[in-house]
Amino acid sequence: MFESGETVYLFRHAMLREGAYGLHLPSVRSALHASVVDILESILSPGELEGIAGELADHCRAGASANPDCHARELHWLGVHGDRARRAGRPEEALQAFSRIARHEHAEGGTRLKAKFDLAEVLAHIGRETQAMEDFGEIVPEAARNGDERLHAEALTHWAPLALARGQVDESRDALEQALQLNRRLQRREAEADVLSRLSMLARHVGDPALAEKLITQAIEVQRESNDSAARAQTLITLADVLLPQQRYAEVEGALEEAEAIAEQTGKRYLMMHIHTTHAAMAGGRGDWAGSEQSIRKAIEISRETGARSDTAGLLDQLGGSLRMQGNFAEAEPYHRQAMELLEEIGDEMRLGVVAMNYAGLCKRMGRMEEAGELYERALRHVDRSRDVRLRGHGRGNYAEYLHKQGRLEESREMFSQSLELLAQSGDVVVRAIQQGRFAALLMRMGRRDEAASAFTESLSVLQGAGNDFGIGVTRQAMGEVCEELGLETPPEPA
Repeated sequence: MFESGETVYLFRHAMLREGAYGLHLPSVRSALHASVVDILESILSPGELEGIAGELADHCRAGASANPDCHARELHWLGVHGDRARRAGRPEEALQAFSRIARHEHAEGGTRLKAKFDLAEVLAHIGRETQAMEDFGEIVPEAARNGDERLHAEALTHWAPLALARGQVDESRDALEQALQLNRRLQRREAEADVLSRLSMLARHVGDPALAEKLITQAIEVQRESNDSAARAQTLITLADVLLPQQRYAEVEGALEEAEAIAEQTGKRYLMMHIHTTHAAMAGGRGDWAGSEQSIRKAIEISRETGARSDTAGLLDQLGGSLRMQGNFAEAEPYHRQAMELLEEIGDEMRLGVVAMNYAGLCKRMGRMEEAGELYERALRHVDRSRDVRLRGHGRGNYAEYLHKQGRLEESREMFSQSLELLAQSGDVVVRAIQQGRFAALLMRMGRRDEAASAFTESLSVLQGAGNDFGIGVTRQAMGEVCEELGLETPPEPA
């Protein structure tokens, strides 16, 4: 043996270890393992014990035949090890620890059920969402039967967004409303605020921005009674996401600034990932694609540290989009492909639709029109199944532009009409204005000049009011290309 640290001794060779172990009867070895736990628990600090929780759990398992008390201590140290591994971004270790608790023959039913919940949380985090959704769905009735209202509410809260990503809007809403009532009955104010925040995102998803803002405002008010600063930061990020499509940039920046201060104070890296992601979306909305790329790369670095595969996939796609908007087509394509492969494995309809839409846009820019058309049609199938109103409108607008370029003018007109109707419902005024500008160019090509001029003027008015130079450029370019081709004058711009 040799000393490898202050508290750890290792054999130089595994065979030597096995030989030494073989010199003792199993009962003696078990008693030695139990003694090791007793000694370490008596001489080490709580922080030091937490650092070797996995080894302590193994000693407890091996020492249980000599000391049955080791069963309970094994479960304790497995829980400590699982929580520590999850916080440190080592999800596979967390999965192993929670799986051992869930299968442990000496664990009580409630302990096993809580471990199954922890296991499902980690599975969702690393992108194994189908299994996570199934596990949360099984926990809901089990917790209800056990009378564990807290776990019942938590399982509903975590199941709902997974259902929403798969287009189960009504089921997701029902689960969140049930969780809200449970948390209110239990007077769990932090959990109540979390559910209100999720309901806000669902309202945004189905195209009700007014309700989304009302719900997130309620969440912030409820959270004022709480001392959980990290939860407040997450709610502020959600508020920013709700306000962003309405181009309320000053309010978005204020919310993100407060959230970032909390993230830095608490050291919560996952909060910084979400903050960078929202900054990237805001920069892209303003046409600052280099700034968007910079924020996305920061978010990707954190998502990879934490093992959040679903978040990583979405960020890879966003990075590809930012590179595409900067004209770096060859560099962008691998990121779209990686994102699509990850999300196909995860089964997230909403994000798959976004990736397919963005990849289609890249193929169109690269002249691969047949491939672009197939990807646009695939994107529409995914976003329609997700039932996200904003994405359905955005997807139709992009496909309509493709159809216009292909000379399928009547099909394009119908698709643009659907897009504008859905985007009006979603409250995303800038994206709608950009699609309206493209629609104006189509109408001009179809000879409907008065309608085209009216749509062009309205589009520019909205974009100028929002200060969106990118959208203004897109609208002018679309109309300019058509008018030049037809030998017509470009319609007058708003004063």
